[in-house]
Amino acid sequence: MGEGGKRRSTLSVVGGRNGRDETGIQRRRSSSFWTTSRATIVKEEAAARAAAAAAAAVSPARVFLEGSMGVLLAAMRRRQSVTAWRALSPLLRRLLWDHRASLLAPLIAQKAGSKDAPEPEPFPPTPAAPPGEKPYPFLEKASTCLLRVAASPLPELRAEAVTCLRALLESALNAAGAVTVLRPMLTYALCAALYAPLGAAARRGALAAELSALRRPVRGSSVSDGWESAAGATVQALESASARLRELAYFQANPDVEAVVEMECAVAAALSWAPAAHCKALRSLSKRLEDGQHWVEAAEAAATAA
Repeated sequence: MGEGGKRRSTLSVVGGRNGRDETGIQRRRSSSFWTTSRATIVKEEAAARAAAAAAAAVSPARVFLEGSMGVLLAAMRRRQSVTAWRALSPLLRRLLWDHRASLLAPLIAQKAGSKDAPEPEPFPPTPAAPPGEKPYPFLEKASTCLLRVAASPLPELRAEAVTCLRALLESALNAAGAVTVLRPMLTYALCAALYAPLGAAARRGALAAELSALRRPVRGSSVSDGWESAAGATVQALESASARLRELAYFQANPDVEAVVEMECAVAAALSWAPAAHCKALRSLSKRLEDGQHWVEAAEAAATAA
C-alpha cells in the first residue's frame, strides 16, 4: 500500500507537472497567437489611417483639375464641329497656361541635388479617378488630338488647333525656359496622329502650313521677341518627321515590299532620337515585315521596339 501510494503519488506528481507544463505551453502559444494577431491588427489599422490621410491630402482643386482634363480629353477625342472647337479652344489654352508647371513637370529638368526638387512620379503613373486624367498623360494625349485636328481638311478647325499648339509651346517656354523639352513628345504625337494609318493626311503633307505658322510670332504676344529662335528647333523636328511620313505614305503604294521596308527603316532611323516615335516606327515596320512573311526580321524589329 505504501509503495502503491508512493507510486500513485509519484505518478500524480509527474502527471501534475506534465499537466502544468502542457498548460503553460498552451498558454504561451495562446498568448503568442493573440500577440501576433494584435500586432497584425495594429499594423493594418496604421496602414488604413495612413491611406485615409493620404486620400484626405488630395486637394479638391487637384481632383477638379483631373476631372476637367478628363472631360476635355473625352471631347477632343470625338469628332467635333467648328462651333464646338471654338468653345473648347479657349478652355484648353487657359488650362495649358494656368497649369503649365504640373503639366510639364516630368519634362522640366530638375537641378542636381536640389532639396526642393519634387520626387519623380511613378511610372506608369497611377491613374486618376474616373473620368479624370493625370496631367502629363493628358498632355500627351491632347497633343495627339491637336495634331490630328491640325491635319483636318477644314481650315477653321486647323486654325483652332494651331492656336492651342502655340499656347502649349508658349507654356513650355515660360515654365521650362525652352520649347525643346516638348520635341520628343510632340514628335511622337505627330506620328500617332498621321502614322496609323498613313492615309490622305500624310500624303498631302497636311501639317506643313500649320507647322510653318507656328514658327511665326504673334504680334502683341508676351513671347514674340525671339520666338522664331525659341520655337525653331522644335518646329523643324516636327517638319522633318512630317516630311518623312509623307514620303513613306507615297512610297507604300509600291508593290516592292523590300523597297517600302527600306524606306520605313530610314524613317525609324531618322526618329531614333525620340524614343516613343522610334518605337512606333519599329512596330509599324514589324507589322509590314510580318505581312510580307519576313518572320525573322519582323521579330527583330518587334524586339527592338520592346
